[in-house]
Amino acid sequence: GKDRFDKLIIACQKCNRMTQYANETLQHGRKKGFEKNDYWCKPVPSFGSLDSEILIVGLAPGKHGAGRTGRPFTGDYAGEILYKALHQSGLASSANAVSLTDGLKLKNIRITNAVRCAPPQNKPLNEEILNCRPYLIQEINLMNNLKFVLALGGIAHRQIIHCINEK
Repeated sequence: GKDRFDKLIIACQKCNRMTQYANETLQHGRKKGFEKNDYWCKPVPSFGSLDSEILIVGLAPGKHGAGRTGRPFTGDYAGEILYKALHQSGLASSANAVSLTDGLKLKNIRITNAVRCAPPQNKPLNEEILNCRPYLIQEINLMNNLKFVLALGGIAHRQIIHCINEK
């Protein structure tokens, strides 16, 4: 189920460049004001129930957002916008997403990224995108109630189209 799928993603080390970037971030790339905080710096699992009808797909974790917190769109500006909108729509219990332990709950929605690791300059290589695609295919297949997919950006959109065609 969900725990096994999450562990599979978190353990992934298919992309040497991404793994190296995460290690460099851990050693000397922390955001000002967060130097003493734990940084996630691993592939980021999805957030929300596999039973959800809605899947939101972004590009990749932000280095100091999900790359720091370990949850999609959490701890950065993009997340502030997304969770505020979800909260206003009744799909999130709060407008604030700051950490894994903030108590935020989603209602009938799951959030993920086409690429699971924070890429250098926020630009994943094609090979890295392809390495992550099987996870998105598997996730879509696990979502038995899936009715709507919202892709945020061109890369996420293309990955969803490929996933549906390869399903």
